[in-house]
Amino acid sequence: MLKQRILSILVLAPIFILLILITPNEWFKLLLSIVLMFAAYEWSRLAGIQRVSLSLLYALSLVSVACLADYYSVDLYLFKWIYWLSVVWWMGVLIWIALAQYHSRVHNFSNRTKMFMGLMTLLPVWYALSELHAIKGMGPQLALYLVMLVWFADIGAYVFGRWLGRVKLAPTLSPGKTVEGVMGGLFTVALLATAGTFYFGLQNDKFWMFILVSVVVAAVSVVGDLFESSLKRQAGVKDSGNLLPGHGGVLDRIDSLTAAAPLFVLGFSHFLK
Repeated sequence: MLKQRILSILVLAPIFILLILITPNEWFKLLLSIVLMFAAYEWSRLAGIQRVSLSLLYALSLVSVACLADYYSVDLYLFKWIYWLSVVWWMGVLIWIALAQYHSRVHNFSNRTKMFMGLMTLLPVWYALSELHAIKGMGPQLALYLVMLVWFADIGAYVFGRWLGRVKLAPTLSPGKTVEGVMGGLFTVALLATAGTFYFGLQNDKFWMFILVSVVVAAVSVVGDLFESSLKRQAGVKDSGNLLPGHGGVLDRIDSLTAAAPLFVLGFSHFLK
């Protein structure tokens, strides 16, 4: 399994990086829409929808909402409200995760509730990445940095968790995650962010703010990972899908990003522009 994961990364990662850097924004939105469609389809299966036609309808509906809102928005204020709503949503999810460690009954959601949760989880990441990528000058590089931030957090958590992991972070939802692993992931992100300040030419207060925003976003990304883990546990599956060899489904690859992307865009627009 590990060998298959490594081979998949070696093949897919360079392609993914290249697409982010060279694709015009309108085409990048199309790629994001395809990713969103696969993720929404997988989410609907985790939510208990068994009929393929209904899952496809749900996925197409989410993509349509994202594209129509983007097409008809006359300014970016709509997106700012979506980002703030997303932050409130993930704060609620964090509280739910804390409660779920002690009260097993809070795990139970109806299928309709899970479908609504998919809307709150998946749409903001589409808006955040598309807006970040559209920033003149360094947009594609910033979008790539955000994706790499999540990658580094995951890799650091895996390495430090295997090396030093003792204390379980959320044993009820994801028994494999440890506090030491998360701290190692944040340390890894801090190193990436330090390199990023030099790449983006940030100085003085923005130097430290960039590192702080990156570390906070990496910490919040863990919430997205735990939330998807809880849904998979409820559905009785290990992965959200099998589209990516050795990595599961699309949702498995973007779960951390769903929580990280809206917060990163807010942090960038408020503190780093």
